[in-house]
Amino acid sequence: MAALFMAATALVAHDPERTRPNIVLPSACYGGSYMLFRERFETDRGIEIRWIRDSLDIEEWKRAIDHETRFALCEVPSNPLLRLTDIPAVARITAAKNVPLMVDSTLSSPAVMRPLILGADIVVHSVSKSMSASGLSIAGAVVSRPNISCSHPRTEMREDFAGFLKRGPQRDCGVILSPFNALQSITDLRSLRERMNTMGNSAMRLAELFSQHPAISETFYPGLPGMPGHDIAKRDMIMVDSNLDEGGQRNNYGYLVSIRMRDGIQAARTFIDNLEIFWRANDLGRIKSTATIPSISTHSQLSESEKTLSGIPGDLVRLSVGCEHVDDILQDVERALDSVMRVAA
Repeated sequence: MAALFMAATALVAHDPERTRPNIVLPSACYGGSYMLFRERFETDRGIEIRWIRDSLDIEEWKRAIDHETRFALCEVPSNPLLRLTDIPAVARITAAKNVPLMVDSTLSSPAVMRPLILGADIVVHSVSKSMSASGLSIAGAVVSRPNISCSHPRTEMREDFAGFLKRGPQRDCGVILSPFNALQSITDLRSLRERMNTMGNSAMRLAELFSQHPAISETFYPGLPGMPGHDIAKRDMIMVDSNLDEGGQRNNYGYLVSIRMRDGIQAARTFIDNLEIFWRANDLGRIKSTATIPSISTHSQLSESEKTLSGIPGDLVRLSVGCEHVDDILQDVERALDSVMRVAA
């Protein structure tokens, strides 16, 4: 969150050419990000937030982005609904308006997606999640390409945005990574590819189980052929260097799976109460599997109307699949689903 806030603040500050500034991003985003833009930018700074209802609707992006837009942002995939955005298509829109496109790629990580290659100007990561999967460090990252699409008057910011942040806002605000957190993050990064491979394969198996289970009304996972945006995920979410592996290039759709329980909020609570391997926690992307109910955790500060706008019903459960053996993960989930079915009967 600190990396996102620092990058966003730099982009909205000191731009006299934009007198009626706005920021464009999908409403189906992480609850902390939603609150950040609603409170720190819209309420505190008077910057209009233009919420995209359907991140796959390119025409909606076209209508929202104009020459007053400070930047456009998307999570790919989004948290917790795993919605996709066509980064190259949105990048063409932002470039035509000289507006930077920022991508939060926390859930995919560089092991699965490379947004700068796809056309993004800036990429932010919560390194505490996918990249630092031990859960022992707190870190963030901002990565940018040279010469971002931007009308900001400061040349050094346009030419080297990440360097500009390091030399100015990061120094001034004191958000400097401690030696311990840096060491722990670097240590975890060494196993990123193998972890993402294991977690993604297990998540695919879990999503397939959910998609066929009578207790589940809807399953959200980019790897499922029926998921909106699956074609984009298949194009963009590719295991790094998999072309060098035996069998050739292959997809990896990440470790996060979300579901809606057919029997409502109480069924969601029954399900999560009966999980044993999955810890009840808001953290994600770590080697330990976790599960949470977003409406009462990550999105609890949103009003009911905002939860509706973000697509967060009370019966939604988000699962982050870890590195436990896939058979143990599936057995744990099946046992919890059996408990839901017994209560429903």
